[in-house]
Amino acid sequence: MWRLFGWYQVQVSIAGYGATAGKGSGSTRILPVGSREHAFALFELVGPLDAAEITEYALPEGATRPTFNSPRRAWWASPVDRAQQAVTLLGDVTVTHAGRLTRRVMAIENSHIQELTYQAGPVDQLCNLASVRLELVGGPVRMRGSNLAPDDAAELIGRLRARQLPAPDKPMD
Repeated sequence: MWRLFGWYQVQVSIAGYGATAGKGSGSTRILPVGSREHAFALFELVGPLDAAEITEYALPEGATRPTFNSPRRAWWASPVDRAQQAVTLLGDVTVTHAGRLTRRVMAIENSHIQELTYQAGPVDQLCNLASVRLELVGGPVRMRGSNLAPDDAAELIGRLRARQLPAPDKPMD
């Protein structure tokens, strides 16, 4: 119903903030309800993409130039939002799209991905599909490449495992 009114919400996952339940844990919802313009401005402010990249690659309506998306046979595993599921790799940033009824677009710098998990449950295996879960810090943002062709899922993992990670700090003498 939010789309009927042009409302948007922006949430973030921040290491050590809002990860535990309770009154003192803080909030990760930085825009509970707002206009598209406000949501895009906040997305640019806290995310890894600039305004032009958001407009070109990260619109909530769906992926415009995906690197990987769900094949037609994924309809059996995800009949409602198969066409919305996509992953876009942009240099050192990964963008995922999901949801037809509740559209979600998420972006992260690849160096912040903590681990990658290849998943192929019984329905995925019957449909010759696989998913890749991007393990992030605790919080509301959960990213995954859902219902991909197994070769695409393996390539996605390979490309993300080859990402440039930050150098560890040198220990003090």
